[in-house]
Amino acid sequence: MLQNNTANPPQAIKDSLNTNRFIYQDSVVRLFLMATVVWAIASIVLGLVSNLLLSIPSLFENLRTDLHPYVTFAKFNALQLNLTLFAFAANAVFVGVYYSLQRLCKVPLWSSALAFVHFMVWQALVVALAIGVTQGDTQGRAILGVAWPIEIGFAIAWFLFFGLNVFMTILNRRERYLYVSIWFYLASIVTVGMLLVSNCVEVPIGDWRRVSLFAGVQDAIRQSWFTSGIESFLVTIPFLGFVYYFVPKSVDRPLFSYKLSIVHFWSIVLLTICCGSRQLHYTPIPEWVSTLGMLCGIILWMPCWAGVVNGLLTVTGSWQRVKELYALRFMIVGLVIYGWTSLESSVLSVKGLKAIVHYTDWDVGHSQAVQLGWVGFMTFGMIYWLLPRLYSMRGANSRLSQLHFWFASVGLLLIVVPGYLAGAVQAQKWSQLSELGRLQYSFIESLEAVLPFWWLRVFGFVVYLLGLFTLVINVFSALSSGPYRNETNLLPALSGVSADTELPGISSTLVGKPVLEMALKIDLWSKLEWHRKLERQPVRFLLLIGLSVCVLSFVQLFPVLAFKSPVPAIASVQPYTPLELLGRDIYVSQGCQNCHSQTVRPLVHEWQMYGAVSEGGEFAYDRPIQWGNRRIGPDLARKGGGVQSSFWHWRHLENPPVMTPKTVMPAFQFLHESKLTFGDLGKKIAVLAELGTPYDMSFEDGQSLESKFEDQAKKQAEVIAAEIIGQGGPVAYKGTLIKETAAIALIAYIQRLGTDISRPVVAIQAP
Repeated sequence: MLQNNTANPPQAIKDSLNTNRFIYQDSVVRLFLMATVVWAIASIVLGLVSNLLLSIPSLFENLRTDLHPYVTFAKFNALQLNLTLFAFAANAVFVGVYYSLQRLCKVPLWSSALAFVHFMVWQALVVALAIGVTQGDTQGRAILGVAWPIEIGFAIAWFLFFGLNVFMTILNRRERYLYVSIWFYLASIVTVGMLLVSNCVEVPIGDWRRVSLFAGVQDAIRQSWFTSGIESFLVTIPFLGFVYYFVPKSVDRPLFSYKLSIVHFWSIVLLTICCGSRQLHYTPIPEWVSTLGMLCGIILWMPCWAGVVNGLLTVTGSWQRVKELYALRFMIVGLVIYGWTSLESSVLSVKGLKAIVHYTDWDVGHSQAVQLGWVGFMTFGMIYWLLPRLYSMRGANSRLSQLHFWFASVGLLLIVVPGYLAGAVQAQKWSQLSELGRLQYSFIESLEAVLPFWWLRVFGFVVYLLGLFTLVINVFSALSSGPYRNETNLLPALSGVSADTELPGISSTLVGKPVLEMALKIDLWSKLEWHRKLERQPVRFLLLIGLSVCVLSFVQLFPVLAFKSPVPAIASVQPYTPLELLGRDIYVSQGCQNCHSQTVRPLVHEWQMYGAVSEGGEFAYDRPIQWGNRRIGPDLARKGGGVQSSFWHWRHLENPPVMTPKTVMPAFQFLHESKLTFGDLGKKIAVLAELGTPYDMSFEDGQSLESKFEDQAKKQAEVIAAEIIGQGGPVAYKGTLIKETAAIALIAYIQRLGTDISRPVVAIQAP
């Protein structure tokens, strides 16, 4: 007869009765995976079209006239960068974090509803970002310079929807210690969130437009800090977390070195936030800021390679798996590319080396290696690894996966290598001097030399895109493979009992031996007891990361931003006139800063080609600065009055090849047909005056502030129009008087550039 033991069950049955049953919430992971694939295709298509426009500026000339302002190279290029970061890379981050975090914490997401809201809001923000960049509603910043509500939306979505869900999931975990990958996730969430919030600190002027708090050199340093931080903590830090999770999982081996991962994590987090100014060598920023960026950039290669070594040695002994699994092959190649690009970044942190390749296509090749090599290959590997685990399929089609790998590899080489070669050719052409010490080549000759490399890049984007189509076929096969998989788990909740007994103690060889107390402390420190304790306390861990990043940012930015100006003022530099302000807005909205720089560095070939070296005080009223980071066209810092006539600029905007043969500049004829609008000009000048720009804010009786500045703009427009007419230009263009066109304002701004430095200072006589 069976004995009834239900009244006194054994311990194993008791434990099973107290175990919580849960299911990982992967539905939102699938949504973000689909979005990642869609945005990857969109960003590559934009890269293809923008490179075609660079090689054939008249590609879309036969389109309707009203579409011409939206299909220029500058706008497509800016859109491709922003979509790669905030659509392709960001969605890949959400895929990897939401999937791996649940497994590492042994708990489902804190709120699946919040994750779904996060998905919907983020995709809507990306679409709004694309519309804003295309319409020219930007401030001229390389990354996220769109309308104020969109910037605020990204900050809220990142912190409240993504960050809150991740952190609450960590607090509810069933694992006592935080794994390495979670450290990188927390660093990314804290730092990117801080950067996005800081980007919203501006002064609104109505119609959701705003003015930067900082001007000139101050704004340049703040921009370099923001841009470098976003690129590092959005496309580097979280993907390193993926390396620590997906690579060991793929080879079914433990991480090679726990101690090396600690060194890697804290070194890269602390050094990366201080590296932004290495992009500004030989510009008019304070020397100590440039040197700080250089030193941190040079040292950074060591922690970067620590991560590469840790990942590769984890695979040691399992290289056969790399041949068998295309997911792992993608990840290993991506890790190798990361090692190369990080070493390259450190080498180019040296001022003399950076001066050679800055503004050339070398920087473009490097950026594409990071975005399409490191981020792209890691993302593709992660997707192939996830497909059989998220869907009811045995695995991706091996032939299609193989095709994708080789298409992506060949396409990447054809995109990156021509960029490096074009950069080397440009650097050589720009700096080559004759026996008499004069420039040997003109800027146009340097453009002719790199055209073949641009065409190779076009072909590279086509090949890379073909690889993405094979990925799409694999994803659709997964979608049609049957019902989704749901992992059911049984695991007890985490108890609140201290686990100090799990921590390592003093080595047995030192117990009872006559050794110094400091030796015992060093022995305990080497066992990383302090870090093991920290890994059990996510709140303290998060606060320590945030505090470290804030302190280092404060050290870098406070001495520059806290004072009115870090550079000497120039008495002859005056604020822009109302018409010049309008022209500057048009310049920014058309993305001219994507092709032209506005600063002449103290290098022999630059001042010979462009004019006097730029001084920091010249940019005192630029909010934000437009120094640029690439020269597809010549530098415009000294292209003001006296260099070319206003009529020349009018013809140049209408049909550039007529005035400059073999140029790749597109026609801006639509500016001749567009009427000049004043918008919130008065409000903008009022805000600038409050920020310290010396505008005369007095007005006569019966005159409003808006009408005063509009009248000033119209008077200057009449003067420039009269000059153009006197030089043989038309009185009207297609039924619109030229003094009323948007082109007049842009010409006024261009004619102003670089003229203040040579303007005599008129002394004011005392009454």
